[in-house]
Amino acid sequence: CAYDIEVLPTWWLQVHRWIKTRLEREQALVKVDLIPISTLPEGVDLLVVPPDVAAAAREQAPQTECLVVTADDYPKQIVELLDRLRNQGWYQIEVPAPEGDRVGKTVKHLGYERI
Repeated sequence: CAYDIEVLPTWWLQVHRWIKTRLEREQALVKVDLIPISTLPEGVDLLVVPPDVAAAAREQAPQTECLVVTADDYPKQIVELLDRLRNQGWYQIEVPAPEGDRVGKTVKHLGYERI
């Protein structure tokens, strides 16, 4: 999730959190970052950007797929994006170990987010 370093709207933080949380719940082996478009690292597979950053994103990473998400309808757009990525095999889902091989694991939650 890329943004303009001068402007980070509150709704864009929510977009990042929605994507990250949904992928964590699926136990997807994916890294989701919130990064200024000016400091975009090499090897980004997909950019999710607000409309005002789309031109800079395409210029910064011309070979990377860029998805524009709007403030008006971002929950629906995120669900559609994740469904499309899952159906196209963009990410792997962690497969749990068989019951006999399981080792106990403690997970703490603050609200609905793991800490």
